[in-house]
Amino acid sequence: MRRFFACLFIALFVNLTVSGGFAADKPTAEAPERAADSARVDGTFTIPADHADIQGMTLKVILYEYDPFLADAAAKPLDTLELPKLAHKKGKATKLKFTVGKNKKVSSRRQYYVSVRGYRGKEYVYYGKPSHGGIGKVLGDGPVEVKYVGKRMKP
Repeated sequence: MRRFFACLFIALFVNLTVSGGFAADKPTAEAPERAADSARVDGTFTIPADHADIQGMTLKVILYEYDPFLADAAAKPLDTLELPKLAHKKGKATKLKFTVGKNKKVSSRRQYYVSVRGYRGKEYVYYGKPSHGGIGKVLGDGPVEVKYVGKRMKP
């Protein structure tokens, strides 16, 4: 039995070494190779179908950079995107695509997160809850494609 698993392990190792890795590791036509130092994050923000009608909301997507080794140091906005005059009708989910950090570069020893918020005038009315959990950490240890679900602020 040990000989079988040893042979299986060697065959797998040789196959991966010769082929250069798993097929999922290779870029495809749909997902071009991205530069290692790119701060680009692609995402979607979805307002669920059961939420009330919304008119004139501005969605603000901010990519923040912070140093995890500095205590009490504020995160700095690296890139900001504003999508004005958004509308949503109850009964059908509204899905918006966004890209932030397109022309920005990541720095070593820094970490990043994305904040998605909806405003009506100066009133903060919606926020995006990241599907990947936590504070929305991206890049580095986090994802480069994210999904946020809209949540209403409680009155």
